[in-house]
Amino acid sequence: MRAHAGGCQGNAMAIGVRDEWLDRVMNVCQMFNGDITPRRTRSVRSLLADFETQLPDPKSHAERTVLRALLVELSLRWGHADHWSYHAEFPDAECADDPAALALTMWRRPAADVKAAFRTWANTYLETMERVHPRYRAVELRRDLDADFAQPLSITRLARTRGVSVRCLQRDFEELTGRTIQDYVRECRLDAAIAMLTRTSDKVEWIANEVGWSSRKNLNRALARSRGTSRSALRARQRIERPRC
Repeated sequence: MRAHAGGCQGNAMAIGVRDEWLDRVMNVCQMFNGDITPRRTRSVRSLLADFETQLPDPKSHAERTVLRALLVELSLRWGHADHWSYHAEFPDAECADDPAALALTMWRRPAADVKAAFRTWANTYLETMERVHPRYRAVELRRDLDADFAQPLSITRLARTRGVSVRCLQRDFEELTGRTIQDYVRECRLDAAIAMLTRTSDKVEWIANEVGWSSRKNLNRALARSRGTSRSALRARQRIERPRC
């Protein structure tokens, strides 16, 4: 699509599309496509939000037209790819509706703000997927928690973002993982803390803050209650297991 070097360079600009803008759009789209895999480590919600943030704004009617065409095509391919990757992970899942196809209907509406239209598509797709496949909501939440377990936890905020009640979110998550959201986050933090205590000589207070606890005391309490150990015992193991020269 882009005008190349030589005699053709600048052809895109001749129709009102800046070469550097088109380069940025294509690069962002390629990176986004690379993130969409069944084994991705980030949720669709966070990927879509980051993707929209990175897209450069169009400055002309031609750029808006080009961006709209690219986003419609990306939505078509990506929505179906994500939907069917869910079915590959959960073969027992059944569909009365096709979330990707239903979400695509919103592109029929004219919109002056192309990025806002993409945001509407993204929200429509996520809402439809979570309605058709409630387990998808829990799967995506688990990805968010795996990536951001050290961040302050607000289940109310997580539920509000997904348009469901706290009770509904907890129920779906427990059905998938066998744990409450709070227990899952605590175990993620403990796993990370134990790895750092046994593999590094970093200060305990810094490790506690790094994995999501406000103090060393809170980390010590969690280690004792959940794992039956202490930071001193873990550090002693580190000294014993450290190879000698």
